[in-house]
Amino acid sequence: MGVNVTRTVYNFEPQYRVTMSTREVWTKATGAPPAVKQLTWYTDGSKMREGNGTGVYGQLVGPRLSFSLGRNATVFQTEKYASLACAHEVQSQNRTERYLSICSDSLAALKALKAIKKSPLVYQCQKALNDISIRQMEDLFWVLGHAGKRGNEIADKLARGASALRFHGPGPALGGRCDLQKCLGHWLTNQHGDQWQGLGETERKARELISGPSLGTRAKFMTFNMIESRAVIDPSTY
Repeated sequence: MGVNVTRTVYNFEPQYRVTMSTREVWTKATGAPPAVKQLTWYTDGSKMREGNGTGVYGQLVGPRLSFSLGRNATVFQTEKYASLACAHEVQSQNRTERYLSICSDSLAALKALKAIKKSPLVYQCQKALNDISIRQMEDLFWVLGHAGKRGNEIADKLARGASALRFHGPGPALGGRCDLQKCLGHWLTNQHGDQWQGLGETERKARELISGPSLGTRAKFMTFNMIESRAVIDPSTY
């Protein structure tokens, strides 16, 4: 599973419909609103201290799917991966129902599916949903989260359970440019520290005065102009 960074892609003609149901529609309904019908699925994502995960629940056909996404995925990415996993599961089952309903409690994830220009992960979801529309009429609905709706509660439980699972596979799982920069920064800091501590006895006095890399000092040094930088690096320039 790659990092969610690549060339921007476009979806000009979505073949599915996204419905932002109101809170009142869900609170008044005993279960799901009448518009949510036939083959109904619920998806959810979770980000916890232990890690990240997604959950997918098929109300009619019964599958309960959990996927661990490691520690690098954002909340939005866990929600979108849940939608993608749901779409792939629907495709693999090849059911004959005419209507397909997919429910998510993430407004951001649903709005992204309506966008023309989006990230690769969102585009994968859009493409999978467009492929399904060849044989089924599909609607995506916003569901009121943590309101006792059985399908949503099951998907939420699956996602939280997946967050606690160990991620298997090459990392990072998803993530973006900020995550890459953070990982590279930590790696460079660790490499710098290892090299500093690995210096020979000739640098013992220096190590006694300077324990290792300092992020605060580095940030301050980056604000220096050329003359100030030369004064710090080479005292002979005074």
